[in-house]
Formats: sequence, structure tokens, C-alpha cells
Amino acid sequence: MGENFHYFNASKYRIGLYARYSLFSEKRLQVFAEASPYLVHYKREWASSSDHTPFTTNKIRYYLAPGVSLYSKSKRISFDLYYKFYEDLLTDKIKSVVSYKVNFNF
Repeated sequence: MGENFHYFNASKYRIGLYARYSLFSEKRLQVFAEASPYLVHYKREWASSSDHTPFTTNKIRYYLAPGVSLYSKSKRISFDLYYKFYEDLLTDKIKSVVSYKVNFNF
């Protein structure tokens, strides 16, 4: 293998707030909107390169996500399907993705 093949170690941590507003909260099928501002700490270190300068960044990001939730009869388990708009850390552009969550409610 030549020097053109590089290895790197990376870590990313997120900490932030979370808000959710639901319509029809007494029903099993609910419409919701989520919003979350958060701080991202990203660090990358090259392991096989002549330049060993690490790249570190701290940025404030957010996401917005409209969606629907389906709750079980007991409302202990729910399934969320949503369309998430978020600000990408590496490109600084708005991206979107269809996503889901399975929740267990205590």
C-alpha cells in the first residue's frame, strides 16, 4: 500500500435541546413537528499521512422534522415516521432524509 491510502480516527458528539408539538394527542395516530438546536463537536486525526494536524470544529446546528406517530393501545410503544431537514456539519448545506423511530414510553 502506498502513502495515498490514509487512515483517520474521528469522533463526533452532540448535545442540545429537543422540542415536539403534537396534534390529536389523545388519539393513537398523531401529527407532530420536532425541532432541535444542538452543539456538535467533531474531531478528526490522520493516522497515516505526512500532515498530522488534527481537524476540530464546534458548530451549532439544528433540525426540523414534521411527521406522524402511531401509538399502541397502551401508549407505551410508538412508531414515528418523519421527514427531517437538517444542517450538515461538513458541507454547511441543508439536507433532508425520511427517517423513523421506535419509542418505548415509561
